[in-house]
Amino acid sequence: YIFRKWGWAKTTALTPWVILWAGGAWMAASAWLPGVVSSMMGVPMLSVLCMAGAAVYVFEKATKFSVFKPAEEMVYIGLDENAKTRGKASVDILGGQLGKSGGSVLIQGLLLCSTTGHLAGALPVLFTVHTIVAGMWIAAVSALAFHHGDLLDALTSIDDDDKDTADLVCDLKQPA
Repeated sequence: YIFRKWGWAKTTALTPWVILWAGGAWMAASAWLPGVVSSMMGVPMLSVLCMAGAAVYVFEKATKFSVFKPAEEMVYIGLDENAKTRGKASVDILGGQLGKSGGSVLIQGLLLCSTTGHLAGALPVLFTVHTIVAGMWIAAVSALAFHHGDLLDALTSIDDDDKDTADLVCDLKQPA
């Protein structure tokens, strides 16, 4: 439904936008609220922030796996089997693992360099990196939509009564 209503590009960009705003709001609250408010309705601020962080994490993962992953798989539909296998391996294995490793190295480095020994002092740097990475993700989705948006939007508008997806992809690839 959401692909048909918004199209491939807007739907795919939903996940990085959610991560940008929800994660950014949580990091901002984590950095500045404890200095202003010690408790919220009798609950210690650390507990409130932990619960909010867990909710943000679940919400981000929900949008990633319910919206972004199906959109990511749609990119591979028009490729031949060899390109599909290589593309998935590159994105899933190299991209995913390098991203996780890079994030871990960044956090460990910030912990080691922090004068306080905890992440609270590193939150401004993490916020900046978080914002840059989410912005790069949005830019990557926009670039992919610019180059392949017509094909991807056509794939999202297929009804059960339409012809086979493979036929549609072949028709769209034919020069006009």
